[in-house]
Amino acid sequence: MSKFDDFEKRRPPDSNYNSILDDHTPLKSLDLTKHIDKNSLLYRLSEQTAYECDLPISTVMMCGLGVFSTVSCRKYAVNYEHYGKLPISLYVIGEQPSGTAKSRCLTVFQKPFFGLIKKIKNSLIEELKDLEEDEAAKQRDKDDLKSRINNISRSLFINNTTPEALEIITGQNNGFFSVVSAEQGAIDSLIGGMYKGAGSKSNNDAVLHGFDGGFMSSSRVTRGGHVGTVVGGLVCFAQDGTSHTILSSSNGTGLAERFLFLAEETFLGKRDIVGKQNRHDSSIWLDYDKKCSSFEQVLHEQVDYDDINCLSISTESWELIKKFRQFLEPMIADGEKYAIAGLRGMIAKIDAQVMKIAANLHVFESSVVLNPIIDDKHILSALHICAELVKSWHQTCENVGITGDKAAYESILTLFAENPRRRDERNIILSKRATLPFRDFKGDKYAEIRRVLIEMVKLNLLQLEVEDGKKYYRV
Repeated sequence: MSKFDDFEKRRPPDSNYNSILDDHTPLKSLDLTKHIDKNSLLYRLSEQTAYECDLPISTVMMCGLGVFSTVSCRKYAVNYEHYGKLPISLYVIGEQPSGTAKSRCLTVFQKPFFGLIKKIKNSLIEELKDLEEDEAAKQRDKDDLKSRINNISRSLFINNTTPEALEIITGQNNGFFSVVSAEQGAIDSLIGGMYKGAGSKSNNDAVLHGFDGGFMSSSRVTRGGHVGTVVGGLVCFAQDGTSHTILSSSNGTGLAERFLFLAEETFLGKRDIVGKQNRHDSSIWLDYDKKCSSFEQVLHEQVDYDDINCLSISTESWELIKKFRQFLEPMIADGEKYAIAGLRGMIAKIDAQVMKIAANLHVFESSVVLNPIIDDKHILSALHICAELVKSWHQTCENVGITGDKAAYESILTLFAENPRRRDERNIILSKRATLPFRDFKGDKYAEIRRVLIEMVKLNLLQLEVEDGKKYYRV
Protein backbone atom coordinates (compact mmCIF):
# COMPACT_ATOMS: atom_id res chain seq x y z
CA MET A 1 0.00 0.00 0.00
CA SER A 2 1.21 3.48 -0.73
CA LYS A 3 2.34 5.41 2.32
CA PHE A 4 -0.38 7.46 3.93
CA ASP A 5 0.29 11.18 3.91
CA ASP A 6 0.98 12.52 7.36
CA PHE A 7 -1.71 14.69 8.86
CA GLU A 8 -1.17 18.43 8.85
CA LYS A 9 0.40 19.97 11.93
CA ARG A 10 -1.62 22.67 13.61
CA ARG A 11 -0.54 26.08 12.37
CA PRO A 12 1.14 28.23 15.05
CA PRO A 13 -1.27 30.89 16.33
CA ASP A 14 -0.96 34.35 14.86
CA SER A 15 0.37 36.94 17.28
CA ASN A 16 -2.32 39.45 16.29
CA TYR A 17 -5.14 39.62 18.85
CA ASN A 18 -7.96 40.09 16.35
CA SER A 19 -6.79 37.38 13.98
CA ILE A 20 -6.61 34.90 16.86
CA LEU A 21 -10.12 35.48 18.14
CA ASP A 22 -12.03 36.69 15.10
CA ASP A 23 -10.63 34.65 12.22
CA HIS A 24 -12.09 31.16 11.97
CA THR A 25 -10.10 28.39 10.36
CA PRO A 26 -10.92 28.75 6.64
CA LEU A 27 -12.91 25.95 5.09
CA LYS A 28 -10.85 23.81 2.78
CA SER A 29 -11.69 22.12 -0.48
CA LEU A 30 -11.46 18.36 -0.30
CA ASP A 31 -10.38 16.21 -3.21
CA LEU A 32 -11.90 12.85 -2.43
CA THR A 33 -12.61 12.01 -6.05
CA LYS A 34 -8.89 11.59 -6.77
CA HIS A 35 -9.17 8.31 -4.89
CA ILE A 36 -11.73 6.72 -7.23
CA ASP A 37 -11.63 5.76 -10.89
CA LYS A 38 -12.41 8.74 -13.14
CA ASN A 39 -14.28 6.39 -15.51
CA SER A 40 -16.50 5.03 -12.75
CA LEU A 41 -20.22 5.75 -12.69
CA LEU A 42 -19.97 7.44 -9.29
CA TYR A 43 -17.29 9.85 -10.48
CA ARG A 44 -19.09 10.70 -13.72
CA LEU A 45 -22.41 11.24 -11.95
CA SER A 46 -20.82 13.30 -9.16
CA GLU A 47 -18.75 15.40 -11.58
CA GLN A 48 -21.75 16.23 -13.74
CA THR A 49 -23.98 17.01 -10.74
CA ALA A 50 -21.31 19.18 -9.11
CA TYR A 51 -20.83 21.11 -12.36
CA GLU A 52 -24.55 21.66 -12.95
CA CYS A 53 -25.24 22.63 -9.31
CA ASP A 54 -22.03 24.63 -8.73
CA LEU A 55 -21.13 22.53 -5.70
CA PRO A 56 -17.84 21.00 -4.48
CA ILE A 57 -17.51 17.59 -6.09
CA SER A 58 -16.28 15.82 -2.95
CA THR A 59 -19.35 16.90 -0.97
CA VAL A 60 -21.59 15.86 -3.87
CA MET A 61 -19.92 12.47 -4.11
CA MET A 62 -20.18 11.63 -0.41
CA CYS A 63 -23.76 12.92 -0.04
CA GLY A 64 -24.71 11.00 -3.18
CA LEU A 65 -23.03 7.83 -1.96
CA GLY A 66 -24.84 8.33 1.35
CA VAL A 67 -28.22 8.54 -0.41
CA PHE A 68 -27.40 5.38 -2.35
CA SER A 69 -26.36 3.62 0.88
CA THR A 70 -29.79 4.18 2.48
CA VAL A 71 -31.13 1.79 -0.16
CA SER A 72 -28.15 -0.51 -0.73
CA CYS A 73 -28.17 -1.42 2.98
CA ARG A 74 -31.53 -3.14 2.40
CA LYS A 75 -29.89 -5.64 0.10
CA TYR A 76 -26.26 -5.93 1.22
CA ALA A 77 -24.18 -6.02 4.40
CA VAL A 78 -20.45 -6.59 4.85
CA ASN A 79 -18.76 -9.23 6.98
CA TYR A 80 -16.26 -8.41 9.69
CA GLU A 81 -12.95 -10.26 9.53
CA HIS A 82 -13.80 -12.94 12.08
CA TYR A 83 -17.46 -12.85 13.09
CA GLY A 84 -20.55 -10.74 12.56
CA LYS A 85 -21.67 -8.33 9.88
CA LEU A 86 -22.16 -4.61 9.46
CA PRO A 87 -24.83 -2.63 7.56
CA ILE A 88 -23.37 -0.62 4.70
CA SER A 89 -25.53 2.45 5.39
CA LEU A 90 -23.70 5.76 5.86
CA TYR A 91 -24.40 8.79 8.04
CA VAL A 92 -23.29 11.89 6.11
CA ILE A 93 -23.50 15.58 7.00
CA GLY A 94 -22.73 18.09 4.24
CA GLU A 95 -22.78 21.86 4.72
CA GLN A 96 -23.23 24.65 2.20
CA PRO A 97 -24.95 28.06 2.51
CA SER A 98 -28.52 28.71 1.40
CA GLY A 99 -29.00 29.08 -2.33
CA THR A 100 -26.49 26.43 -3.37
CA ALA A 101 -28.78 23.83 -4.98
CA LYS A 102 -28.47 21.29 -2.18
CA SER A 103 -31.96 19.87 -2.76
CA ARG A 104 -31.30 19.56 -6.48
CA CYS A 105 -28.09 17.66 -5.77
CA LEU A 106 -29.82 15.15 -3.48
CA THR A 107 -32.69 14.69 -5.93
CA VAL A 108 -30.26 13.53 -8.61
CA PHE A 109 -29.35 10.51 -6.48
CA GLN A 110 -32.89 9.96 -5.18
CA LYS A 111 -34.89 10.24 -8.41
CA PRO A 112 -34.54 6.67 -9.75
CA PHE A 113 -35.62 5.27 -6.38
CA PHE A 114 -38.62 7.59 -6.32
CA GLY A 115 -39.56 6.06 -9.66
CA LEU A 116 -39.28 2.54 -8.25
CA ILE A 117 -41.43 3.43 -5.23
CA LYS A 118 -44.08 4.94 -7.51
CA LYS A 119 -44.06 1.83 -9.72
CA ILE A 120 -44.43 -0.49 -6.72
CA LYS A 121 -47.17 1.65 -5.20
CA ASN A 122 -49.16 1.71 -8.43
CA SER A 123 -48.95 -2.08 -8.72
CA LEU A 124 -50.24 -2.45 -5.16
CA ILE A 125 -53.09 -0.02 -5.88
CA GLU A 126 -54.10 -2.08 -8.92
CA GLU A 127 -53.97 -5.22 -6.81
CA LEU A 128 -56.21 -3.57 -4.22
CA LYS A 129 -58.71 -2.54 -6.91
CA ASP A 130 -58.98 -6.15 -8.02
CA LEU A 131 -59.61 -7.23 -4.44
CA GLU A 132 -62.23 -4.53 -3.92
CA GLU A 133 -64.12 -5.84 -6.94
CA ASP A 134 -63.93 -9.41 -5.66
CA GLU A 135 -66.82 -9.97 -3.25
CA ALA A 136 -65.20 -13.12 -1.92
CA ALA A 137 -61.92 -11.40 -1.07
CA LYS A 138 -61.14 -11.29 2.62
CA GLN A 139 -61.11 -7.95 4.39
CA ARG A 140 -57.85 -8.95 6.05
CA ASP A 141 -56.15 -9.13 2.64
CA LYS A 142 -57.54 -5.72 1.70
CA ASP A 143 -56.35 -4.18 4.95
CA ASP A 144 -52.92 -5.72 4.44
CA LEU A 145 -52.63 -4.16 0.99
CA LYS A 146 -53.77 -0.77 2.29
CA SER A 147 -51.10 -0.97 4.96
CA ARG A 148 -48.42 -1.86 2.41
CA ILE A 149 -49.48 1.06 0.19
CA ASN A 150 -49.20 3.43 3.14
CA ASN A 151 -45.86 2.01 4.26
CA ILE A 152 -44.25 2.05 0.81
CA SER A 153 -44.87 5.79 0.63
CA ARG A 154 -42.81 6.27 3.80
CA SER A 155 -40.20 3.59 3.20
CA LEU A 156 -37.56 5.87 1.65
CA PHE A 157 -36.12 9.35 2.08
CA ILE A 158 -37.97 10.72 5.08
CA ASN A 159 -37.00 14.39 5.20
CA ASN A 160 -38.30 15.37 8.62
CA THR A 161 -39.16 13.17 11.57
CA THR A 162 -38.98 13.01 15.32
CA PRO A 163 -37.14 10.06 16.89
CA GLU A 164 -40.47 8.73 18.16
CA ALA A 165 -42.01 8.79 14.69
CA LEU A 166 -38.87 7.18 13.28
CA GLU A 167 -39.36 4.24 15.63
CA ILE A 168 -42.83 3.67 14.21
CA ILE A 169 -41.64 4.01 10.60
CA THR A 170 -38.77 1.63 11.30
CA GLY A 171 -41.15 -0.94 12.70
CA GLN A 172 -43.35 -0.68 9.62
CA ASN A 173 -40.36 -1.24 7.30
CA ASN A 174 -38.93 -4.39 8.82
CA GLY A 175 -36.37 -2.47 10.87
CA PHE A 176 -35.03 -0.24 8.07
CA PHE A 177 -35.09 3.55 7.81
CA SER A 178 -33.85 6.15 5.34
CA VAL A 179 -33.56 9.84 6.23
CA VAL A 180 -32.45 12.29 3.54
CA SER A 181 -32.93 16.04 3.80
CA ALA A 182 -31.61 19.37 2.59
CA GLU A 183 -32.78 21.19 5.71
CA GLN A 184 -31.10 21.44 9.10
CA GLY A 185 -34.54 21.06 10.70
CA ALA A 186 -34.38 17.37 9.90
CA ILE A 187 -31.45 16.97 12.27
CA ASP A 188 -32.93 19.33 14.87
CA SER A 189 -36.13 17.31 15.11
CA LEU A 190 -34.53 13.89 14.70
CA ILE A 191 -32.16 14.29 17.63
CA GLY A 192 -34.83 16.01 19.70
CA GLY A 193 -33.19 19.41 19.81
CA MET A 194 -36.22 21.24 18.45
CA TYR A 195 -38.67 20.40 21.18
CA LYS A 196 -36.69 19.11 24.18
CA GLY A 197 -36.36 21.30 27.23
CA ALA A 198 -33.08 22.16 28.89
CA GLY A 199 -31.56 19.22 30.69
CA SER A 200 -33.77 16.63 29.03
CA LYS A 201 -32.37 13.76 27.04
CA SER A 202 -33.16 13.00 23.42
CA ASN A 203 -34.24 9.57 22.29
CA ASN A 204 -31.61 8.66 19.71
CA ASP A 205 -31.87 4.88 19.99
CA ALA A 206 -32.95 4.23 16.40
CA VAL A 207 -30.17 6.41 14.97
CA LEU A 208 -27.54 4.95 17.31
CA HIS A 209 -28.48 1.33 16.61
CA GLY A 210 -29.14 1.88 12.90
CA PHE A 211 -25.47 2.51 12.19
CA ASP A 212 -24.29 -0.98 13.11
CA GLY A 213 -27.45 -3.06 12.94
CA GLY A 214 -28.05 -3.12 16.67
CA PHE A 215 -31.01 -4.66 18.43
CA MET A 216 -33.62 -2.24 19.75
CA SER A 217 -36.50 -3.09 22.03
CA SER A 218 -38.69 -0.07 22.69
CA SER A 219 -41.97 -0.21 24.56
CA ARG A 220 -44.17 2.89 24.64
CA VAL A 221 -47.44 3.55 26.41
CA THR A 222 -48.81 5.97 23.84
CA ARG A 223 -47.52 4.48 20.59
CA GLY A 224 -46.19 1.35 18.98
CA GLY A 225 -42.52 0.67 19.62
CA HIS A 226 -40.09 -1.50 17.72
CA VAL A 227 -38.47 -4.75 18.71
CA GLY A 228 -35.73 -6.09 16.46
CA THR A 229 -32.67 -5.15 14.46
CA VAL A 230 -32.45 -1.56 13.24
CA VAL A 231 -30.62 -0.59 10.05
CA GLY A 232 -30.66 2.85 8.52
CA GLY A 233 -28.85 5.56 6.62
CA LEU A 234 -28.94 9.31 7.13
CA VAL A 235 -27.89 12.15 4.85
CA CYS A 236 -28.39 15.80 5.70
CA PHE A 237 -27.00 18.24 3.16
CA ALA A 238 -27.99 21.52 4.74
CA GLN A 239 -26.93 24.97 5.87
CA ASP A 240 -23.93 25.87 7.98
CA GLY A 241 -24.40 24.85 11.59
CA THR A 242 -25.72 21.33 11.06
CA SER A 243 -22.47 19.77 12.24
CA HIS A 244 -22.54 21.96 15.34
CA THR A 245 -25.99 20.59 16.18
CA ILE A 246 -24.70 17.03 15.96
CA LEU A 247 -21.46 17.67 17.85
CA SER A 248 -23.10 19.64 20.65
CA SER A 249 -25.94 17.12 21.06
CA SER A 250 -23.84 13.98 21.22
CA ASN A 251 -23.02 14.28 24.94
CA GLY A 252 -20.92 11.13 25.06
CA THR A 253 -23.59 8.92 23.48
CA GLY A 254 -21.49 8.07 20.42
CA LEU A 255 -23.91 9.87 18.09
CA ALA A 256 -21.43 12.31 16.51
CA GLU A 257 -18.75 9.72 15.87
CA ARG A 258 -21.05 7.82 13.50
CA PHE A 259 -21.16 10.73 11.05
CA LEU A 260 -18.92 11.81 8.19
CA PHE A 261 -18.70 15.61 8.04
CA LEU A 262 -18.04 17.63 4.89
CA ALA A 263 -17.86 21.42 5.22
CA GLU A 264 -16.09 22.74 2.12
CA GLU A 265 -15.67 26.30 0.94
CA THR A 266 -18.58 27.61 -1.09
CA PHE A 267 -18.61 28.67 -4.75
CA LEU A 268 -21.05 31.51 -4.04
CA GLY A 269 -19.72 34.72 -5.52
CA LYS A 270 -17.44 32.83 -7.90
CA ARG A 271 -19.98 31.17 -10.23
CA ASP A 272 -20.02 31.87 -13.96
CA ILE A 273 -23.78 31.95 -14.45
CA VAL A 274 -23.84 33.36 -17.99
CA GLY A 275 -20.83 31.64 -19.49
CA LYS A 276 -21.48 28.12 -18.23
CA GLN A 277 -21.78 25.59 -21.06
CA ASN A 278 -24.27 22.74 -21.22
CA ARG A 279 -22.28 19.55 -20.64
CA HIS A 280 -25.19 17.31 -19.71
CA ASP A 281 -24.68 13.67 -20.66
CA SER A 282 -27.97 11.78 -20.41
CA SER A 283 -26.21 8.42 -20.73
CA ILE A 284 -24.87 8.90 -17.19
CA TRP A 285 -28.42 9.18 -15.86
CA LEU A 286 -29.49 6.10 -17.80
CA ASP A 287 -26.62 4.10 -16.33
CA TYR A 288 -27.56 5.23 -12.84
CA ASP A 289 -31.24 4.40 -13.43
CA LYS A 290 -30.21 0.92 -14.48
CA LYS A 291 -28.04 0.53 -11.37
CA CYS A 292 -30.91 1.58 -9.08
CA SER A 293 -33.41 -0.72 -10.78
CA SER A 294 -31.61 -3.72 -9.29
CA PHE A 295 -33.12 -2.76 -5.92
CA GLU A 296 -36.76 -2.96 -7.05
CA GLN A 297 -37.42 -6.36 -5.52
CA VAL A 298 -36.00 -5.50 -2.12
CA LEU A 299 -38.08 -2.32 -2.04
CA HIS A 300 -41.19 -4.28 -3.05
CA GLU A 301 -40.76 -6.82 -0.29
CA GLN A 302 -38.05 -6.11 2.26
CA VAL A 303 -36.24 -9.19 3.55
CA ASP A 304 -35.01 -9.44 7.12
CA TYR A 305 -31.59 -8.05 7.88
CA ASP A 306 -30.53 -11.54 8.98
CA ASP A 307 -31.21 -12.83 5.47
CA ILE A 308 -29.62 -10.17 3.27
CA ASN A 309 -26.53 -10.81 1.15
CA CYS A 310 -23.15 -10.36 2.80
CA LEU A 311 -20.05 -9.04 1.06
CA SER A 312 -16.58 -10.05 2.22
CA ILE A 313 -13.15 -8.42 2.36
CA SER A 314 -9.97 -10.16 1.25
CA THR A 315 -7.18 -11.08 3.66
CA GLU A 316 -4.89 -8.59 1.92
CA SER A 317 -7.40 -5.77 2.37
CA TRP A 318 -7.86 -6.57 6.04
CA GLU A 319 -4.11 -6.09 6.44
CA LEU A 320 -4.41 -2.65 4.84
CA ILE A 321 -7.22 -1.71 7.22
CA LYS A 322 -5.17 -2.84 10.23
CA LYS A 323 -2.15 -0.82 9.08
CA PHE A 324 -4.33 2.24 8.67
CA ARG A 325 -5.75 1.85 12.16
CA GLN A 326 -2.23 1.42 13.53
CA PHE A 327 -1.18 4.60 11.72
CA LEU A 328 -3.92 6.55 13.50
CA GLU A 329 -3.62 4.89 16.91
CA PRO A 330 -0.83 7.10 18.38
CA MET A 331 -2.81 10.20 17.44
CA ILE A 332 -5.62 9.39 19.89
CA ALA A 333 -3.36 8.84 22.92
CA ASP A 334 -3.95 11.14 25.89
CA GLY A 335 -2.78 14.64 25.07
CA GLU A 336 -2.36 14.02 21.33
CA LYS A 337 -4.00 16.00 18.53
CA TYR A 338 -6.99 13.72 17.99
CA ALA A 339 -7.58 12.82 21.65
CA ILE A 340 -11.00 14.47 21.95
CA ALA A 341 -14.08 12.44 22.74
CA GLY A 342 -15.97 12.50 19.44
CA LEU A 343 -12.96 12.30 17.16
CA ARG A 344 -11.45 9.54 19.27
CA GLY A 345 -14.65 7.56 18.83
CA MET A 346 -14.77 8.25 15.12
CA ILE A 347 -11.21 6.96 14.69
CA ALA A 348 -12.05 3.95 16.84
CA LYS A 349 -14.84 3.20 14.34
CA ILE A 350 -12.70 3.96 11.29
CA ASP A 351 -12.64 0.32 10.20
CA ALA A 352 -16.44 0.37 10.07
CA GLN A 353 -16.45 3.55 7.95
CA VAL A 354 -13.90 2.01 5.58
CA MET A 355 -16.00 -1.15 5.28
CA LYS A 356 -19.17 0.83 4.58
CA ILE A 357 -17.64 3.18 2.01
CA ALA A 358 -15.78 0.39 0.22
CA ALA A 359 -18.88 -1.82 0.09
CA ASN A 360 -20.96 0.97 -1.45
CA LEU A 361 -18.24 1.76 -3.99
CA HIS A 362 -18.19 -1.94 -4.89
CA VAL A 363 -21.98 -2.17 -5.27
CA PHE A 364 -22.17 1.17 -7.13
CA GLU A 365 -19.56 0.10 -9.67
CA SER A 366 -20.50 -3.58 -10.00
CA SER A 367 -21.71 -5.22 -13.17
CA VAL A 368 -24.90 -7.28 -13.37
CA VAL A 369 -23.32 -10.10 -11.40
CA LEU A 370 -21.92 -8.79 -8.13
CA ASN A 371 -18.69 -10.33 -6.88
CA PRO A 372 -19.27 -11.16 -3.18
CA ILE A 373 -15.67 -10.18 -2.39
CA ILE A 374 -15.08 -6.42 -2.38
CA ASP A 375 -12.42 -5.40 -4.87
CA ASP A 376 -9.19 -4.41 -3.12
CA LYS A 377 -9.11 -1.13 -5.05
CA HIS A 378 -12.32 -0.04 -3.32
CA ILE A 379 -10.80 -0.77 0.08
CA LEU A 380 -7.78 1.37 -0.80
CA SER A 381 -10.08 4.16 -2.05
CA ALA A 382 -12.07 4.03 1.18
CA LEU A 383 -8.91 4.16 3.29
CA HIS A 384 -7.67 7.33 1.60
CA ILE A 385 -11.13 8.92 1.70
CA CYS A 386 -11.37 8.24 5.43
CA ALA A 387 -7.88 9.64 6.01
CA GLU A 388 -8.98 12.95 4.52
CA LEU A 389 -12.31 12.92 6.33
CA VAL A 390 -10.53 12.52 9.68
CA LYS A 391 -8.76 15.82 8.98
CA SER A 392 -12.05 17.37 7.90
CA TRP A 393 -13.74 16.07 11.07
CA HIS A 394 -11.01 17.67 13.20
CA GLN A 395 -11.30 20.98 11.38
CA THR A 396 -15.07 20.93 11.94
CA CYS A 397 -14.49 20.41 15.67
CA GLU A 398 -12.15 23.40 15.74
CA ASN A 399 -14.57 25.62 13.84
CA VAL A 400 -17.49 24.89 16.19
CA GLY A 401 -15.36 25.31 19.32
CA ILE A 402 -15.14 21.66 20.37
CA THR A 403 -11.35 21.67 20.33
CA GLY A 404 -8.36 23.77 19.32
CA ASP A 405 -6.38 26.62 20.86
CA LYS A 406 -8.78 29.29 19.64
CA ALA A 407 -11.67 27.57 21.39
CA ALA A 408 -9.54 27.30 24.54
CA TYR A 409 -8.63 31.00 24.45
CA GLU A 410 -12.25 32.06 24.01
CA SER A 411 -13.41 29.75 26.79
CA ILE A 412 -10.98 31.27 29.30
CA LEU A 413 -11.70 34.84 28.21
CA THR A 414 -15.39 34.35 29.00
CA LEU A 415 -14.42 34.33 32.68
CA PHE A 416 -13.05 37.85 32.36
CA ALA A 417 -15.98 38.99 30.23
CA GLU A 418 -18.29 38.18 33.12
CA ASN A 419 -16.00 39.90 35.63
CA PRO A 420 -12.79 41.69 34.55
CA ARG A 421 -11.09 41.30 37.93
CA ARG A 422 -7.84 39.35 38.00
CA ARG A 423 -8.09 35.64 38.76
CA ASP A 424 -5.61 33.21 40.23
CA GLU A 425 -4.52 30.18 38.26
CA ARG A 426 -6.32 27.66 40.45
CA ASN A 427 -9.61 29.54 40.15
CA ILE A 428 -9.35 29.49 36.35
CA ILE A 429 -8.54 25.78 36.27
CA LEU A 430 -11.41 24.81 38.57
CA SER A 431 -13.82 26.99 36.58
CA LYS A 432 -12.84 25.59 33.18
CA ARG A 433 -11.90 21.95 33.63
CA ALA A 434 -15.50 20.75 33.07
CA THR A 435 -16.31 23.02 30.11
CA LEU A 436 -15.48 22.74 26.43
CA PRO A 437 -12.93 22.36 25.02
CA PHE A 438 -11.17 21.16 28.18
CA ARG A 439 -13.99 18.81 29.16
CA ASP A 440 -13.23 16.49 26.25
CA PHE A 441 -9.45 16.71 26.58
CA LYS A 442 -8.07 13.24 27.26
CA GLY A 443 -5.07 13.80 29.45
CA ASP A 444 -4.03 16.04 32.34
CA LYS A 445 -6.65 18.80 32.16
CA TYR A 446 -4.82 20.90 34.79
CA ALA A 447 -1.59 20.82 32.76
CA GLU A 448 -3.47 21.59 29.54
CA ILE A 449 -5.15 24.67 31.01
CA ARG A 450 -1.79 25.86 32.38
CA ARG A 451 -0.28 25.41 28.89
CA VAL A 452 -3.07 27.49 27.34
CA LEU A 453 -2.63 30.24 29.92
CA ILE A 454 1.10 30.44 29.13
CA GLU A 455 0.29 30.69 25.40
CA MET A 456 -2.25 33.44 26.05
CA VAL A 457 0.36 35.45 27.94
CA LYS A 458 2.81 35.07 25.04
CA LEU A 459 0.11 36.33 22.66
CA ASN A 460 -0.78 39.28 24.92
CA LEU A 461 -4.28 37.96 25.42
CA LEU A 462 -3.62 37.83 29.17
CA GLN A 463 -1.18 39.45 31.58
CA LEU A 464 0.60 37.40 34.24
CA GLU A 465 1.20 38.75 37.73
CA VAL A 466 3.08 36.80 40.42
CA GLU A 467 2.62 37.61 44.11
CA ASP A 468 4.09 35.50 46.93
CA GLY A 469 4.71 32.70 44.44
CA LYS A 470 1.07 32.67 43.35
CA LYS A 471 0.09 33.26 39.70
CA TYR A 472 -2.67 35.73 38.78
CA TYR A 473 -4.05 36.54 35.34
CA ARG A 474 -5.93 39.54 34.01
CA VAL A 475 -6.97 40.77 30.57
